[in-house]
Amino acid sequence: VGAALQVATKIVSLFKQESSYEKYEEAKEVYESYIDILDQIIEKQLELADSLAGENAQAAYDKAIELYKKQADSARVLGAQYYKSRESGEKSKGYQDFYGMSAAGWQQAASALGISAQELAMMMSKNMTNLFNLPVEQLEKLMSEAPLFISQLDSEAQEYIKQIIEAENNIKSTAEREMENATGISFESFSDDIL
Repeated sequence: VGAALQVATKIVSLFKQESSYEKYEEAKEVYESYIDILDQIIEKQLELADSLAGENAQAAYDKAIELYKKQADSARVLGAQYYKSRESGEKSKGYQDFYGMSAAGWQQAASALGISAQELAMMMSKNMTNLFNLPVEQLEKLMSEAPLFISQLDSEAQEYIKQIIEAENNIKSTAEREMENATGISFESFSDDIL
């Protein structure tokens, strides 16, 4: 856990510097190491939780959920940092995606979120970093109901959106796993019994 904290501190320090693409690439390498470390810790945490009972199991599951939240938060921060980055002499990546988005892409995303295309464009603030501040439910809607919008985003931005959604889904499944461990009743069988 200490190593993961050091890596997270390094990521934050890199973001406080310039917005060059080289700094982003450096931060991305640190981020990928951080995520690998968190994945290993989470795996061990879940193995431990599955072998325990009562408050000890609950504490282990809660720690795994906390680490998944850190993964989601890190993907949000790095996605925004990516959109702020720029190659020498170019506009930021987010600016490029903002102005490269088709009217149909904006309209599709706005419809998925239940707002006007103008409101969505204002919310994205010309550099698209606010995309990574959207709640996971809205990101999922964009992925499922606005494929044109998503396909016109840079591939790295798409990847960060997927990572945020995956981390949030892992939080939900870990909470269900915790409930199953505590009650002995699986969420799936509970849902099936209700239906």
